[in-house]
Amino acid sequence: MKNDNNTKNEYYSAIIDDISKWNNIKPPVERHSNRNETTESRVDLSNLDFSNKDLSGINLYHTDIRGSNFTGADLSNSDLSKSFADKNTIFNGASLKNSKLKGSQFGGAKLENVNLNGADLSGTNLSVSSLTDSDLKNIKVNTRTSFNISEEAHNCIIERQVLNKLRNIDGNNGGLDKATLAQMTIIDDFVELKKSFSGFWHTVHVTSMAFFLFPYAFFLLKIWSLSNNFLLFEPLQDMSTTIGGKLWEYIYSAGNLDGKVSPWSLITIPLILYNCLRLIILWKTVSLEHQEKVTGLPVSFTMNLKWKFIYYAVSWGGIVNVLLVAMHTYSFLSLPLSGLP
Repeated sequence: MKNDNNTKNEYYSAIIDDISKWNNIKPPVERHSNRNETTESRVDLSNLDFSNKDLSGINLYHTDIRGSNFTGADLSNSDLSKSFADKNTIFNGASLKNSKLKGSQFGGAKLENVNLNGADLSGTNLSVSSLTDSDLKNIKVNTRTSFNISEEAHNCIIERQVLNKLRNIDGNNGGLDKATLAQMTIIDDFVELKKSFSGFWHTVHVTSMAFFLFPYAFFLLKIWSLSNNFLLFEPLQDMSTTIGGKLWEYIYSAGNLDGKVSPWSLITIPLILYNCLRLIILWKTVSLEHQEKVTGLPVSFTMNLKWKFIYYAVSWGGIVNVLLVAMHTYSFLSLPLSGLP
């Protein structure tokens, strides 16, 4: 029996080393009809050692992987749908990023420090012994997804919106009890957004933007009044351009209106871009809060690459923004009265 297993191990290992070859010649799933029922026999990859192998993109659909060792293996973008594992199957340290695990049965397998980011767990019975240090961000679940963790899930990362979906399905977080949830690291991108751009900080951001926009609003009021012959201000020396053209000159000349690019524009233009990003993320926060209030349901928000860029640019740029606004305000207040157009 042991020799047979060693032979099978060598045979399959040699084939799987070439993923494209394996995916092309993998034994087809056999279907057997019995009256009105159709059953499928599994491809047998049980009790094999695939530790630290690069198996990315491999097709292991409906495969028996009971007792096999995938420690440290790269199974990203693979298809393990309807596969069967057991308590002797080891995935510790493996990557299952963006993999398909639809309808799989894990049967108490070990999944410590496993990357499941973006994996499709629709209909998956994630009965495992441990999920400690595993990454479950961006996973997909449905009405048949269930969790059953017999030991620990310390520092396992999971998103609040995934738990909300599981709770809406069965009212019990898909089998995750409170003790298990207490061990997990639950992330909520919407809460992070509100923490920085809602409530008190919303007021701070809006006030800061008002101070920044005041000189431009004041200048536009002046140009508009002069263009409509409302003599509230002294006429400009050059009224041949448009309101937009004059505003652009005001920006690149830092308020001097002398037709020359001012060194202060190196501060002004980045500040304009920064405040545009800040306006976008403030609007997004208010929109999500309004949606949550109107529907009475948790909102689904994921900090994708675009929102991460805006979030971190505005958050970390806040310190620089305070300094630049101070310099920008000083430049405005330092303009001599005689120099005002």
